[in-house]
Amino acid sequence: MIGAKGIITCGYNNTTKPNTAFVEIKRGLDWNYELEKIEVDSGSGFSFEAEAFADHIKNYNKKEQISMMNESVDNISTILDILNIIKK
Repeated sequence: MIGAKGIITCGYNNTTKPNTAFVEIKRGLDWNYELEKIEVDSGSGFSFEAEAFADHIKNYNKKEQISMMNESVDNISTILDILNIIKK
């Protein structure tokens, strides 16, 4: 992800070996930046997703659900706008 203040990259594949999964944060632009590399758990992305979903169900919070649903609708709207631009 590239933003106005830096870049976030991910060295995570769906199934990773130990010491190969990471998130790298580059704060700053051009040659003036700080770099932070954060190691994350290795394993199966599908398992992590299922575990996160199960935790979300166990800790259900209606306010959070509505917020997440609104974000999903916004994402879908953005994707549809992009597709409409591409089609033109």
